[in-house]
Amino acid sequence: MKSSQAFIQAVAMTNASIGPVSVLVNSAGVLQRTLPPEQLGLAEWDFVVRVDLRGTYVCCAAFGARMAARGAGAIVNIASVAGMRSGPLHSYGPAKAGVIHLSECLAAEWGPKGVRVNTVSPGFTQTPALDKGKASGTLEDATMSASTALGRLIRPEEMPYRTGLLYRDGTPVSYDPADFPAAFDRLLRAFDYEGWRQRQAEARGGHRPIGIGLAAYVQGTGVGPFEGADVRIDGGGAVHVFIGVSSQGQAHETTMAQIAATELGVDPERVFVVAADTSALPFGNGTGGSRVAANAGPAVARSAREVAVKARRVAAELLECAPEDVVLAGGRAQVAGVPQRGMPLGDLSRAALKSKTLAREGSPGLQACGYFAPESVTFAFGAQACAAEVDVETGAVRLLRYLAAHDCGRAINPMVVEGQLHGGIAQGIGTALYEEQQYDANGQPNASTLADYLIPGPTEIPAIRIFHLESPSPYTELGIKGMGEGGAIAPPAVVFNAVNDALQHLGVEVTETPLTPRRLLAAIAAAARKRGNAA
Repeated sequence: MKSSQAFIQAVAMTNASIGPVSVLVNSAGVLQRTLPPEQLGLAEWDFVVRVDLRGTYVCCAAFGARMAARGAGAIVNIASVAGMRSGPLHSYGPAKAGVIHLSECLAAEWGPKGVRVNTVSPGFTQTPALDKGKASGTLEDATMSASTALGRLIRPEEMPYRTGLLYRDGTPVSYDPADFPAAFDRLLRAFDYEGWRQRQAEARGGHRPIGIGLAAYVQGTGVGPFEGADVRIDGGGAVHVFIGVSSQGQAHETTMAQIAATELGVDPERVFVVAADTSALPFGNGTGGSRVAANAGPAVARSAREVAVKARRVAAELLECAPEDVVLAGGRAQVAGVPQRGMPLGDLSRAALKSKTLAREGSPGLQACGYFAPESVTFAFGAQACAAEVDVETGAVRLLRYLAAHDCGRAINPMVVEGQLHGGIAQGIGTALYEEQQYDANGQPNASTLADYLIPGPTEIPAIRIFHLESPSPYTELGIKGMGEGGAIAPPAVVFNAVNDALQHLGVEVTETPLTPRRLLAAIAAAARKRGNAA
């Protein structure tokens, strides 16, 4: 791996300049598979499991304390853990700590046209690859205009785009075909980017400046190893679908029912989904990583399709026609072109128990169980934009407008997709501005109930406009990409970019979440002192 040599050289240079190096590796373990720690003179790798932004901060705090105890002189940040800058690490680590970003090593080794950067600053998330060898993936900061960012996105003719890296399952990262620039351009036009720039200019100089924040991301979704589904039609014509994953409110019961209903020609109201019942389906891999629709969806489709094949065979026996002439529609099996020659699925299910054809195949009844195992993940794309008003006297941030575009491949139910995006964006806004878990000197949490833990309410969340984009994935049977976590990824980057944009003329740059009024006022005061010292 070419980056290994560049990485070793960077570690050696840091070791020579500021002292011994310790290594921080994120959950992707980018070099851990290919670069043994002995090559860097280390006894072992130090791991931080990245769950989300807050989890990363907690882990980094513990890591920094551990490194300080060892007397480590530098922290090497592989893959730029969640895009954090050196500040948060410095605050916990030794005084002379330094940070080496792998993406900078890649840029030095391959040049600006040979590397695609997948980290953001201060966006805390993976972003679509850009054409610059720069450890920044936020699509807008003080030096990058929206038009420049648009020109740096991967073009559709480059798809499927291979980054040269490995995903955590060991397979090469390959972005699903999609049109990132078109999606981002649509977002800018709907947001009225130029109009907000005009409003920003009008507000400049007052105590409530306006900023614009943009961010985009590519999200690995639909991770395996597999999911299964058992589909049955009972004697009353109802369809029962058993899946191995339980719902946490993602509307699996709705989407899985729609898939089964489509394959069997029944009303979704006649489909009943049962989740995580091990007496009916013993295997399942859980909800997480935006994986259920992309894994359980094809499993349901396969099982329902097999049941449909059995139904056509039994109907062909009873209706004296060829199986390919049987149509399943309206909860009935009927001869194509002769709808009066047919029977309800309930009657067909009872007859299937005595079917000689199914008996010869060794599987009586209208029931089938199947599994889907993806070769690797699919990659969903999204972009978000917001306009924020910052009160420099109180430190309050008010979101004036918020838009989101998301491409999750084939959307089974657009209303479900929109609902999950709304909830995710609200959660991300909470991460950016409100939610924080603090601990006392004894390690006890200061906020143990929602009475003490601040979350955004209806008055803090602006009206959110969603754009649905569909670029079906070629890697899943139904063209589905995951999206359950998509809404929550970008808001911290979007909000922080907007605040930094609003306060750019004051020299303010904020990087630590949540951005409370106290922290924002402290950053404004620090920037004022810096300007005074410079004068």
